[in-house]
Amino acid sequence: MSLDVNLDNAVGIDMGLKDFLITSDAETVPIPQFARIAQSDKKLRNKAVYRKKKGSNRRRKAVKRLAKHHLHIAKQRKDFHCKAAKRLLDKYDVIGFEDLNVKGLAKTRMAKSILDAGWSEFLDILVCKAESAGKLAIAVNPNGTTQNCSNCGTRIPKTIADRWHSCHVCGRRIGSGCKCRD
Repeated sequence: MSLDVNLDNAVGIDMGLKDFLITSDAETVPIPQFARIAQSDKKLRNKAVYRKKKGSNRRRKAVKRLAKHHLHIAKQRKDFHCKAAKRLLDKYDVIGFEDLNVKGLAKTRMAKSILDAGWSEFLDILVCKAESAGKLAIAVNPNGTTQNCSNCGTRIPKTIADRWHSCHVCGRRIGSGCKCRD
């Protein structure tokens, strides 16, 4: 099967916790945080299960209500992922994304936020939808991707704390919360 894609219409995306994703064109998609928003409701449903006697019908019903709550959150997240993937694929022919070790990142302090964002599910959906649409979604090795200029490819060393990219070769300036200034 040959893919007829326009390489001029390509974009790179960066997954994040402040914004769900940021494209190389400096467009952002805000993160919805479905699990964080529903956290207090989940806590009440967990408490209701805990208070019921084990093996009782009321406990079984409470467990069903809790499971239904979890399913609702999962469906909300999947719907968001499908819509975000469709938006990207409608606009671009080739999408490059960092091949992150999400399983390893989920063992850090930011586990709750990473799992709430559902990066793995989103990337799986993106790859699947791109394949069915005849477009490309390519996983890129994340080593040093933030060090290279997205415009000219020049390597510009930065620390993790650096939020601004300023290329001395082509003059491209990109930073958090701003639009590209060429």
